[in-house]
Amino acid sequence: MVLVYTFFASLFGIIILLSLKTWELQRGAKPFSVLRYRLDILMRRQAEDFKSYGKYISWTTARLVLAFLVAKTTDILTIIWKKWNESKLFMLIKGKIIPRATGPVSAFLKDVAEFKSSNTSSNGDAQKEISQTENSTKIEIK
Repeated sequence: MVLVYTFFASLFGIIILLSLKTWELQRGAKPFSVLRYRLDILMRRQAEDFKSYGKYISWTTARLVLAFLVAKTTDILTIIWKKWNESKLFMLIKGKIIPRATGPVSAFLKDVAEFKSSNTSSNGDAQKEISQTENSTKIEIK
């Protein structure tokens, strides 16, 4: 469900960005220019602060922490994937489990199965007739 919300939030964001760009091109002016300027200054200040803190960070430790987080995330996603593959819903979707229902749907399916089984003998005769007519209508070209 989180993925669905994330998808729609990103879709909404893209729509807003495209509509702002269209508005900007039609009017010839940038919307929220003062706000954009302030945000740009704030982001530059944050980037400078981050660069100044960079000399205090042990990059070897940061890489090891990142590798650890990636490994743990991979393990968790692998476990989730295995549980999903073994779930009844996944097996049902793949067609490995045939749902057994009781009631009118089941009776209908039984009727269809009986109809198909009763027509297999006549269907086989029809296939024989088709193959015989194909053999008799072949034209030899010399």
